[in-house]
Amino acid sequence: MDPWFVIFLLFSAGTFFLYKSSHERHFLFFMLRTHYGIHSIRALGGWRPNFWKFLGDLGILASFSGLGAFYLSKVRESKRNLYVMMALLCLLAGFVADAGFFGKVALALVLMGFVLVARRIDRAPLNFLAVSLLIFLISAAFIPKAYFAVLLGLFGLPGLVIAALMQQAYDIILQGSMLPGVSPMLPSTQDGNIGVGFPGYDIFIPWWYALIAIIATFVPHELAHGILSAVHRVKVKTTGLLTFGALPLGAFVEPDEEVLKKKSSITRMHVFAAGSLANFITGIFCTILIALFMLAVNQLMYIDGVQVVGLEKGYPAVDVLQEGAVITALNGHALSNISAFENAAGLLKPGDLVELSTDRGAVSFNAAAGPSNSTRGYMGVLVREHMTTLNPGLRWLLTPTLLAFIATSLTWIIFFNVNIGLVNLLPLPPFDGYRMIEELIKSSIKDKDIIKMLIYILISIIVVIFIINMSPLVSMLLKPVFDFF
Repeated sequence: MDPWFVIFLLFSAGTFFLYKSSHERHFLFFMLRTHYGIHSIRALGGWRPNFWKFLGDLGILASFSGLGAFYLSKVRESKRNLYVMMALLCLLAGFVADAGFFGKVALALVLMGFVLVARRIDRAPLNFLAVSLLIFLISAAFIPKAYFAVLLGLFGLPGLVIAALMQQAYDIILQGSMLPGVSPMLPSTQDGNIGVGFPGYDIFIPWWYALIAIIATFVPHELAHGILSAVHRVKVKTTGLLTFGALPLGAFVEPDEEVLKKKSSITRMHVFAAGSLANFITGIFCTILIALFMLAVNQLMYIDGVQVVGLEKGYPAVDVLQEGAVITALNGHALSNISAFENAAGLLKPGDLVELSTDRGAVSFNAAAGPSNSTRGYMGVLVREHMTTLNPGLRWLLTPTLLAFIATSLTWIIFFNVNIGLVNLLPLPPFDGYRMIEELIKSSIKDKDIIKMLIYILISIIVVIFIINMSPLVSMLLKPVFDFF
């Protein structure tokens, strides 16, 4: 059966069911509200409120860098957290510096002294410059383009994302690039598998990995919003799911907006900043898990040969080997990895006797002439490294299939959390970044007309950049029409 027909059938049936239900509907967008999890959110919010407030301040600084420091400098209850985070940035800047141990320590101490002076003077512009410099020094170690590091230090992650989109817009307009800078996630198929993809990019995510990654992205994001709402005594009215038809678009935790509007600016900023911070923390946590996972695999497992994954018809190996067999030796050469197999196979000449030791017994045959080089011996076997565990009792658990599933799941969780966390910080409605930038502007400018003008100008610029970045997708859609005429 055609996978696209299956997708259409499931989508239509689910959408019809939702249409007939009592859930809130806006055209084909549905709000599936529940009260599930609210009690747990309140309980978490009541545990260590100061810890959650520190994370809220961290979310502001991590999102907007220098601008975030400027804002926090004006909030009396956040100043202590700001200087603690600046001290941590000093240590991190020293750690990533391209210097020896004593050079790293010296740089960290110098920067720490600078922070102590800034704390003594206690002025928002000085804190803005201090944090911008610290983040520039840290990011310059990883970002090759200096102006990207400068923008990250001054304006935070939204500035970095907008600069990257502007760079891509420049390439599209002046360099003729057909790579879209913005691409929606849409249902897709590959080799008969159903999943999601991004038009213009060679990315395909099978549906089971996409589902795992989406859950691991939206749950911490919305949970963080709910916890910070509970910390600041803002009632969480409902939790739920947002869908387009039967297609889930995201989860939500709905605080009482009327109560939130009456709270202080720092309260609103904590609630808004919590979501993306939770995504970044999840991404970092999964990165650490992958590192620990690989370390554990290296300690628990070893390569004991190469496994047959394919046999070419018309060549001698197809008659004596089966897919899945593990070859441990070739003509007396132990096969500890792929390189050892390739080196041993490279010694063969057409007609040479090939003796293989496998986990299913010894086999032998004569090598054939190679398809591209008739002077080289060829077996017609495709292999990959085979790993086994040092502990026989774990062999049923630590299978290559399970290990690949865990590693791939963690990789896609990181991909979703980082990208959705970044997009959520863009100053565009309905993203949290829009409401955060509004609070940042209001903290420095009191004239409402000027605030509205600045916000409209910023949104207009970003919308234009988005349209340019999406133009290659429009060209891709219209190309068949132009070709037809």
